[in-house]
Amino acid sequence: MSNKGKITPEDRARILLPLLLPKSHGQRKDEAESILGQSDWLKAVGDVHLESAFFASLNEWGLLDKLRPEIKSKLESAYNENSVRLMIIQDLFAEVIKTISPLKNPALLLKGIGYSYELYSDPAARYVGDIDIMLGPDDTWPAIDKLTEKGYLRLKPPPKRGGLINMLVWAVGLGVPYQRMLLKMKGPQEEKETVFEAKAGGLKLLIEVHHGLINLRPGSGKEKVFHAEADTSFSTRPLTLDGIEVQVLDYEDAFIHALRHLALHHRFIGLRWHQDLALMLIKWGDKLDPDSLYAKFEKTNSTKILRVELSILEELFGSSLFKDLDPEKWFKGDLPFEYPFYRRVAFGGKRTPMRELVRTLLAPSWKEMIRTLF
Repeated sequence: MSNKGKITPEDRARILLPLLLPKSHGQRKDEAESILGQSDWLKAVGDVHLESAFFASLNEWGLLDKLRPEIKSKLESAYNENSVRLMIIQDLFAEVIKTISPLKNPALLLKGIGYSYELYSDPAARYVGDIDIMLGPDDTWPAIDKLTEKGYLRLKPPPKRGGLINMLVWAVGLGVPYQRMLLKMKGPQEEKETVFEAKAGGLKLLIEVHHGLINLRPGSGKEKVFHAEADTSFSTRPLTLDGIEVQVLDYEDAFIHALRHLALHHRFIGLRWHQDLALMLIKWGDKLDPDSLYAKFEKTNSTKILRVELSILEELFGSSLFKDLDPEKWFKGDLPFEYPFYRRVAFGGKRTPMRELVRTLLAPSWKEMIRTLF
C-alpha cells in the first residue's frame, strides 16, 4: 500500500491479481469484487498491458457482470485488439522463419508467443510485445543477413555504460542525453541480441535475434557475476506453433530463464512476467523439481533471485498459488535483509533510478556486488 495510507489505483490493481490465476488456484475475495465496481484500477492494469488478461480471467470467473458497462467495454476492446495483435505477430513470426530458412537447427523461441499458448487457457489473454528467437552459431549471422536483405530495419544497440554511473546520471535526470552523447562519441557496443524493426498490420514490432539467453551488456561485469556463460547449458523440447516447428526451453530451463530475465534484465519490474512465473508453478509444477532448480540457480549465482521471487509471487497472487507444491522444498532459507527493497521496486512498477541497485544487491557477496557497479 501507499506510504501515506491512501489506496492508489496500483494498490487496487494488485488486490485483483489473484483473479488472474485459474479458478482452481485464484482467490475470490469480497474486497476484490468491490474493487471491480470501481474504475481507477483500469488505467493501472492498462499501463502494464494486463487489460486483455483481466477480461479473459474475469470471464472465466464469471465476474464480468461485476464491472461497470464502460469498464467491461474497455477491457473487451483491449482483448479484441490483443487478439488481432497476436494474429499479426503469428503471421510475422511465420514470415521470419520462412525468411531465415533453411536452418541447420530449429529456431529456439523465447518468451512471448510460446508462453501465450502454453501457459494461458486463452492465448489472447497475454499481451505479446515482440518476437524473440535464439539461433545456433552456424545459423545466427546468415539469418541476420537474410533479415536485413528482406528489408527489416536493423536497430543500433545502446552504448555500453557502467552501472553506478548510469544510476547517478538517471538520478539527476540526464539519462537520455547521456545515452545519446555516448552513442555519438563511442558508437554502439556489441550486445547479446540483434534487433530488427518490422511493420506489419499497421504495427511496429521488434524481432530480437538473441545471441545469449540473458542480455547483461558485455563488459559491465554483471555477466561474470551472474555467470551468463551458463547460457550454453540448457535443454530444449519441440513445439509446433501454428504449423511451424520450433524449439522452446525445457520446463525447468524455461522457468530459470523467465525468472533470471525478470530479475536481471527488468529488475523485478513487470506484472506480465510475474504472472508467467505464477502460471508456470501451477501448470508445470509436477515438472519443476525445487532441489534441481536451487542447484541450477546456485551455479549461476542466482539463488537469492529464486527465493526473493517466490516471496514476491506469494504476496502478489496469494498463498493458494503454492497449494499443490511443498512449501518446505520451495521456500528454503531466510529472505535477504534487503527484501523490502526488491518488494518496493517490484510493487512500484516504475523505472526509477532506485531500480539500478537491484542487480547489485542480488550479487551473492560484497566483492561481487562491487563488480556489478562498473
